[in-house]
Amino acid sequence: MLWDRKLISTIAIIAVVMSSMAAVIVYDSGLKDSSSSGSTYNIIARVNSEGSGIYIKEGSIEGYSAGNDRIPDRNGVDYYKIDPRDRNHFIVDEDNAKAWGGLILGTPGATTIQHVQLKRLVNGMGMDFTRYQEGEGTSPNTVYFVQGMTNKVAVLGDKFIQGGILWEPQYSAIVNDKDGGFTELGLTNNFFPGHTCCIIAGYTPYMDRHPEVTERFLAGYIRGVDWVTDPANHDALIRLCVEKTSGISESVIKDAVDNIKYLYNDPSGDLNDLRKDIANLVDSLTDLQHSMNDLGFNSSLQFANALVDDSYLVEAERIHNDSGYEYAGRTTTITVAAISGDIHQIALHAAMAQGFFEDYGIKVNLSSAVNGPGVATALQNGNAQFGLMGAPPCTITAINGELVTK
Repeated sequence: MLWDRKLISTIAIIAVVMSSMAAVIVYDSGLKDSSSSGSTYNIIARVNSEGSGIYIKEGSIEGYSAGNDRIPDRNGVDYYKIDPRDRNHFIVDEDNAKAWGGLILGTPGATTIQHVQLKRLVNGMGMDFTRYQEGEGTSPNTVYFVQGMTNKVAVLGDKFIQGGILWEPQYSAIVNDKDGGFTELGLTNNFFPGHTCCIIAGYTPYMDRHPEVTERFLAGYIRGVDWVTDPANHDALIRLCVEKTSGISESVIKDAVDNIKYLYNDPSGDLNDLRKDIANLVDSLTDLQHSMNDLGFNSSLQFANALVDDSYLVEAERIHNDSGYEYAGRTTTITVAAISGDIHQIALHAAMAQGFFEDYGIKVNLSSAVNGPGVATALQNGNAQFGLMGAPPCTITAINGELVTK
């Protein structure tokens, strides 16, 4: 097995302050040794490439009626254009700005992938994306956001928002509620085909010391993904999702699962596409506390190459594909941080329920987090050895906290 490990001398400490369910990440840079280099955590696998959607108030669509299959419009302008080469791809550019201008939209939080994606759409139309302050007027050149919209109850209870973006199954719960007044504008894969959503990251100092544990953990996770994507397990998957969420009906869960694409690697078998996605994500981010030069990198792709390490996954796939493999050693207990009630990450729960981790000598203690920044915090502090979260909070935390340096 080929692998390159980097030593860590000091880890920055962060505190996460929760406000309206959105994370504000605060760093004490004075505690960081400026001579330290390497990675505090690395991305080691993918989780899914879809699982969120953009919802819109029915009143924000002109001439809306149930089952209307035309492109929704506002102010006489369509919200998007359909790519003539792929009707499942929705294009949003300056021509669509008049439909979006002045809208107040809900997002889960500033560092979530959903917020970042919505911001990219707005900026791509040449408009500003600004926090909405109650009582202020709105401008047709701006799209406004309200943070903390993490579930149907919050969305339906807010009197200002006219739409928003959210993960499954809460997204399906919102658009399936006949009395809620919101309808589907499109899934995030319609706007960002094949985009990176959630990933698995590992605490690098632990993985350096325990590479075989890391590989066996990933092998168990791969089996979990195989189980989730096997049509023969569909009914059992729905029951598991209902069990792991709160107050979500089975019919909503069925719609939500159909909107999620579960995976663990790229089609090529490695994570090269993920590296490119991370580099593109970095280039699209604004208001970062550090530049690539600050971290010692010449480009965002060089940073992505340092953040993403697929060497463990390659070995895990070999273990997974070895029909004669049988682990006979001692069981190792690890802590895995994951977002509670998030069925993006259901393959982790499936692998635990089916005993796949135990087959590889792994016992998983699950640590629940409110959102991706909470998972990143657990990893940075070494409170979890592995974590499942969105690519943006993972990347933003790594840059702002100087957690990946050359």
